[in-house]
Amino acid sequence: MEYDFLILIGGLVILALGAEGMLHGAVAVAGRTGLSPLVIAATVVAFGTSAPELVVSLKAALADQPDITIGNIVGSNIANVLLILGVAAAIGGIKSVPKKLHRDGSMMLVGTGFFVVACIDGKIAFWEGAILVATLVAMVIYQLSTGKDEDVDPNEVKSHLSLKIAVPALIGGIAGLVIGADLFVDGAANIARAFGVSEAVIGLTLVAFGTSLPELAASGVAAARGHGDVALGNVVGSNLFNVAGIGGVAAMVVPLSVSPIILSGDLWIMVAVSLILVPMMMGRMRPGTPFGIALLSLYFGYVAFRFVL
Repeated sequence: MEYDFLILIGGLVILALGAEGMLHGAVAVAGRTGLSPLVIAATVVAFGTSAPELVVSLKAALADQPDITIGNIVGSNIANVLLILGVAAAIGGIKSVPKKLHRDGSMMLVGTGFFVVACIDGKIAFWEGAILVATLVAMVIYQLSTGKDEDVDPNEVKSHLSLKIAVPALIGGIAGLVIGADLFVDGAANIARAFGVSEAVIGLTLVAFGTSLPELAASGVAAARGHGDVALGNVVGSNLFNVAGIGGVAAMVVPLSVSPIILSGDLWIMVAVSLILVPMMMGRMRPGTPFGIALLSLYFGYVAFRFVL
């Protein structure tokens, strides 16, 4: 038991260090390459912190457990907006940048729309997965090719780190987030088992939460350090990667069936939650603490609703 507590604490420490390294690396890379922090967050950081979801979803697909694959994608996107963006807004607020958000947020909504259309008939075929992956690749290329055309605030990307230090810091920070999350889940799960908690409950709570820990740590630290754009970019990019990247790759490996429960409920909750970002994309909202608390309340209400049913 003591060993499991050490693993849990160690995971949290690595998460914190990884989040700091990721943030400093992302801001420095943005400054040295002329890209905005939002672009770096919506691509490199977002995809890196989504690694746990990718591993879990692919394992589930190969084990013929499509409900876990689809549920992890849908549940993670709901958690990204309500929980992670909620925490970031509650901690430090989100600075809206209309031009950037309109582009990146629109891409996320398009990817979400394609994913929903693919799910409607109750399955995601290989060719639909291929379209999703191709869509993701095209969007990332567009993001990176246009990221230098934006007006970047020099104070937003001020950093003393050279590119030779910033890139390893960014990569190492993302690796720390993934490793820390894995250690945290292992330690917490073992402690829960020692107290007689069932595997089902562990899977529904600790594992699901654990795959979102990298995004949570990254966005929380970014918001606390005054980089709300990095926090928001991480959420937007992670959601796009989940539906187009993870969903697409998993369907190309094994065609996925979609549970009627997810199809009739959670899928549309994901859509509704994604639309919460529209006012930010239009520059009509500057999310602060009250908005963050409202999002967190909705998330815990959703979790409670799911457990009751």
